[in-house]
Amino acid sequence: MKVIVPTYLPLISTFAAMTEAEVVWEVCGNYQKQSYRNRSIIATDRGALTLTIPIAHRNHRQLFTDVQIDPSEPWQRTHWRGIQTAYRSAPYFEFYEDRLVRLFEEKFTYLIDVNFKSIEVLSQCAKLELPQQRTAVFNKDLPPEHDLRHWASNKFSDSQSSSTYNQVFTDRHGFIPGLSFLDLLCNEGPSSLAYLRKY
Repeated sequence: MKVIVPTYLPLISTFAAMTEAEVVWEVCGNYQKQSYRNRSIIATDRGALTLTIPIAHRNHRQLFTDVQIDPSEPWQRTHWRGIQTAYRSAPYFEFYEDRLVRLFEEKFTYLIDVNFKSIEVLSQCAKLELPQQRTAVFNKDLPPEHDLRHWASNKFSDSQSSSTYNQVFTDRHGFIPGLSFLDLLCNEGPSSLAYLRKY
């Protein structure tokens, strides 16, 4: 069992864990700023780009499940345009585009709902079964081999894997590690699953 925080357009490591172990989503903890809970990284012609969902800050300490999105900012339009610009020339973007765009057309109030929807959409594209189990209470002291909640921290580097894959702008920037699974999917398509199993 691996306990993982559901983040926005998660890192490749999250999907790799889904292929090899039972995943339980951590939904009982507090929201932490400056984390992957509301951000994701993609590769563009200018290098790595962080996509951030704006948060409506109501108080300093709140449960992750209570965090609302700031409705005054057009983040979905901005993110979708950024993704289209970054991946329109990727080999498989057109193949997944109709599914991916749904994430940016649906209205969301809560951040956690966007995160689960992004995981669901990417899982469907990759033909991966989406884990359904969620935590019922917050357990501070999980065994280290089960506790992967630190993957949601912006200090976590998802670059341990030395295995590269083709990226759209490799000729300009070399291989960029630590990106959203979206990058792998758009560039490798059905071969993404083989990559995840070797991760």
